[in-house]
Amino acid sequence: MAKVLVYANKADKLAELVSFARTLGSECLALACGPELPEGFGSSGADATILLKGSSARPEDYSRSIAEFISAENIDIFAAVSTPTGREIAAYAAGCLGCPLVSEVQSAAIEGGELLTERMTYGGAVIKRESSPFPCVLTVPAGKYAPASGEAPLTVVPAAEDGRVSLVSTAPIVREGVDITAAEKVVAVGMGFSEKEELGIAYELAAAIGAEVGCSRSLAEDNHWFSEYIGLSGLQLNPKLYIALGISGQVQHSVGVRGAQLIVAVNRDEKAPIMSACDYGIVGDMFEIVPLLTKAINESK
Repeated sequence: MAKVLVYANKADKLAELVSFARTLGSECLALACGPELPEGFGSSGADATILLKGSSARPEDYSRSIAEFISAENIDIFAAVSTPTGREIAAYAAGCLGCPLVSEVQSAAIEGGELLTERMTYGGAVIKRESSPFPCVLTVPAGKYAPASGEAPLTVVPAAEDGRVSLVSTAPIVREGVDITAAEKVVAVGMGFSEKEELGIAYELAAAIGAEVGCSRSLAEDNHWFSEYIGLSGLQLNPKLYIALGISGQVQHSVGVRGAQLIVAVNRDEKAPIMSACDYGIVGDMFEIVPLLTKAINESK
């Protein structure tokens, strides 16, 4: 049986990685780094929780200690959640270990003493299958697996921090709304909206159905209307309902919502890629259609 160590900086994401490890039929250890165990980390469903304890709150300071723990405990697979911090830790750990790093893994299996992985490349147009010897390091996107649950006994391991980088100051990132990766219903907006004030129709529809609002890449990176975007290199969602308003649906975006149970699109271009990816498509002016749809939903309540 393979031995898997998983890392995430939030309890719900950690529980998802435990579920990923269970698909391999493996022993699973959950990892935390810092002065104390974060809230909820002891209920991830892992076989044990490991706290690499030090005075620093920066997980990056523990990368060498993580690599040393992996070697000492004969860990076969180290899987980190695919967030900026998780990717950085994974890269550092793989470098210290001199072992392969496979990023954005969608699924994995153990066969013939090696880890077989699948991940998307070329903007999601191709599924790449690779084999890696043990030990190996992975990053796994959030939202791919249902969170595990169950108490995990805690073991505290002293960590030698990497003191080459010091923290001078911090400033919080201000984000509005909730984590849409956990939302069951999402209304997404795209470049069909030319003014921020026009987004009102999307928020009204979202309020009517109890959904959260997200966006395609351009509205976050070019217009700066949102802090995060939906897509292969952004958030990957698995909602029960996904409504795309004014989104062309290029492959980079569509891959981010391929886990949705039901996709509805409103677009004036019947040949837009989203119309081939959706379950139901409405061709027309969304500024006329969406208010009518919202009104009908509210009147039916």
